[in-house]
Amino acid sequence: MLLPIRRFCGSGGRVVEGSAVARPGRVLLFVTNRRSFDSVPACLANAASQKERAGTARRMTIVIKRKGLAINGHVARTDLAPTYSDSHTRRKSGYRFVDSCRTGFISGESASAVAWRDYNLTMFRMNLAGWRLVVALAIAVSSHTAAAQAADSELQSAVSRAMADRRGTAVVLDVHTGRVIASSHLDVAARRVVTPGSSIKPFTLMALLESGKINAQTALMCKRSVAIAGHKLDCSHPQTSEPLDPATALAYSCNSYFTTVALRLSPSQLRDSFLRGGFGSPTSLASDEAAGTVALAGSPQQLQLQAIGEWGIRVTPLELAKAYRNLALARSKHEPTLEPLFAGLQESVAYGMGHAAQPAASMKVAGKTGTAPAEEGSWTHAWFGGYAPAANPEIALVVFLEKGHGGNEAAWVAKQIFASFADDHVANTAAKGAER
Repeated sequence: MLLPIRRFCGSGGRVVEGSAVARPGRVLLFVTNRRSFDSVPACLANAASQKERAGTARRMTIVIKRKGLAINGHVARTDLAPTYSDSHTRRKSGYRFVDSCRTGFISGESASAVAWRDYNLTMFRMNLAGWRLVVALAIAVSSHTAAAQAADSELQSAVSRAMADRRGTAVVLDVHTGRVIASSHLDVAARRVVTPGSSIKPFTLMALLESGKINAQTALMCKRSVAIAGHKLDCSHPQTSEPLDPATALAYSCNSYFTTVALRLSPSQLRDSFLRGGFGSPTSLASDEAAGTVALAGSPQQLQLQAIGEWGIRVTPLELAKAYRNLALARSKHEPTLEPLFAGLQESVAYGMGHAAQPAASMKVAGKTGTAPAEEGSWTHAWFGGYAPAANPEIALVVFLEKGHGGNEAAWVAKQIFASFADDHVANTAAKGAER
């Protein structure tokens, strides 16, 4: 840190601008000849010295060991190697000088006293400036904190409005910290254990991509009709005459594609991938949490059903929220292997089965819907999991609706929450731009 020294005057009274280098626990002040004055890290110059003015003086170094500094700017007494003899000066100023030139280069009491005075003034200015900086930083942090709290409050209001008169839960996580920043019925999110339906497909796709079983070019025709072990799972997405690649298959939530490629995984590969994703374990984001379960498929049919969230995996909404937050973190790493996954999540909201989640704002979001069979009866539950902004995620969101009518209903709830976040995001971005 460079500290400005206003002047160091000798008997000639010449004023020289200088500076000092401050380091933790000590201050080093370097004095050099006039020719190199502007090129050294820090200087205090004896401008009155004839030798200095002639440019013939050799370098003199003063080292001050700082033992204390009070807020009023007074510096604790300092001591140096006593090679310059001036007892009166030492008694008054607390300085001793290390002089590599002969006696007289520093002009006794006059120069020493001025040096002591200016050093004190400088340290006072430094201290005052430091406190001003601390206050400015405190104000900035306080303003940022207040703005963040206001944004969280708006987001909480949006979650409450979107979930009004609905059974279920919605949870918003901060992607960077992992904390819950808004929620509706957090107790439900922590303890309700149900099948995830198609909201699990991104994690099946992750297992396939990371294991090298498929890549971005793996394309298959959709067969439309899908029946597995008594489960009727026909595809409901728009019909296409072109083969579907992984991103498009995820965007369309194509059961035909996922139940086919799932057979390329072993039961343990799929189960272990789900477990690594955090499923089957409490999240530590709420008290009295339940934990989901992940089974090991015992047949090809069970493996296919598990891959699309119809069998063998049960989750809490909080587990799914944390898993989508992990996806958002992975999105920020820009791993080429996983690009089809992130493209599919964004395309799902852009034109696919999750299109109801896209807010009117220009911000792009990413996510996946899910419709899960209820264990209690013949009805279904609705899911949406996603994050925003799609390219650089800041929040992760999961919506779970008891007896929800398809994923579109959960996506519509997500849209309202994303819209509130987008409005705050645009306002904060504009405010930061104005500050700059």
